[in-house]
Amino acid sequence: MASARPRCSPGCSRVWAGAPTRSFRTACGTGTTSGPRDTAVEAVAAARAAGIEVIVTDHHLPGDALPPASAVLDPRRADCPSVDKDLCGTGVAFKLAQALVPALGVSPHLPLHFLDLVALATVADVVPLTGENRILVRHGLKLLAASHWTGVRALVDTAGLGGKPIKAGHVGFILAPRLNAAGRIGDAMDGLRLLLSDDPDVAAAIARELETLNARRQELDQRILDEAVELAERVLRPEDHALVLAADAWHPGVIGIVASRLVERYGRPTFLIGWDEGSDVGRGSGRSVAGFDLHAALQRVGHHLEKYGGHTMAAGLTIRREHYDAFRVAFLAVARDLLDPDDLVPAQRVDLELPLGLVSEELEKLIRYLEPCGPGNPAPVFGVRHARAVGARRVGTNHLRFTLDDESGALPAIAFQVADAVPDHWLADRLDVAFRLERDEWQGRETLQARVAAMAPSE
Repeated sequence: MASARPRCSPGCSRVWAGAPTRSFRTACGTGTTSGPRDTAVEAVAAARAAGIEVIVTDHHLPGDALPPASAVLDPRRADCPSVDKDLCGTGVAFKLAQALVPALGVSPHLPLHFLDLVALATVADVVPLTGENRILVRHGLKLLAASHWTGVRALVDTAGLGGKPIKAGHVGFILAPRLNAAGRIGDAMDGLRLLLSDDPDVAAAIARELETLNARRQELDQRILDEAVELAERVLRPEDHALVLAADAWHPGVIGIVASRLVERYGRPTFLIGWDEGSDVGRGSGRSVAGFDLHAALQRVGHHLEKYGGHTMAAGLTIRREHYDAFRVAFLAVARDLLDPDDLVPAQRVDLELPLGLVSEELEKLIRYLEPCGPGNPAPVFGVRHARAVGARRVGTNHLRFTLDDESGALPAIAFQVADAVPDHWLADRLDVAFRLERDEWQGRETLQARVAAMAPSE
């Protein structure tokens, strides 16, 4: 059996060490990564040769060759009849658990025991909150607020959400970043240890460590963002329909987050590449704009890359330094071919113009019926014209807090990640502002506030 073992990750090696007869391989298993060698296919083939049954679950676009597993469960397979193509990896595993219930003779309610974890994963993976995802998240969030998992409770409590109703936004902006911080800049096993822990003291200690790691991750995000913006201002030309940047010492665990910020700032598909220390190999992460399929674009320029994979809106790649210039030129050409200049103008959808005098507690309660909100089911965006930003002040690393006043009413407002980009004269003039209405809690007091989605000087 030892001779049949492929080269694989430490996690895979631990599975082999247990001499199993059955194995489940989850996430990124169907060969979505394009490159010179498909390790998923190799590992599964070796396991089958050793007499181990393997079931693969995944949610990515499959590659040309599927692993030779007993079953490959992936809603994105061309021959999969499922109408829910947007399940995250954990969602696919949950559906497998549901399907196994009759064969195992266990209670059909047992898989529901895991719905809080499914909700956490679904929101964290930024998949559309439509179809079955919406159902799973809606019910899972109810369990998440009082989770029976010791580690999840510790994560929620450490983040200051204990005893409160949890929304999808709390998961996306508070819980998931803390859980992901371990894998981004620390040891990913810490996140797993937290979720598996039955000891409240151990779980609390791990959750505090993740809190510290997340703070460090935020500092790293800001440093790389500052460097990337400075570089973009030097190299980005008006005729460029995409942005590709590379630098030494850009941490691969956070460049995807920074790429998202650059897409918001420049309105272009963006790839950031960080060169590995002491190596000519770089790892990149990309984010896209509506109407530009990032994975399809990489397929057209993949001959410049060692490997790549991903989705329509997000993708990753590995590249050698000597191929960077050719890749950049080719990717910009693809973007120029597929995107019109109008596609590059950042635009914010507004559902309803709303004088601030009409904002009320009753309106906010009505909006809650639309939850869970996120990709595919965005929270409503309101617009107000000719308003003033009263008492604007910088808070945190790059945020603005002020009172939004349109003379019919006033509302506290927060604008994230804009302090460096908003000119001072904007704040002295009338503004058109798009915002989402939310409830803010500070020192035990809850108030309504506007979370600014976009703002610009009034015409």
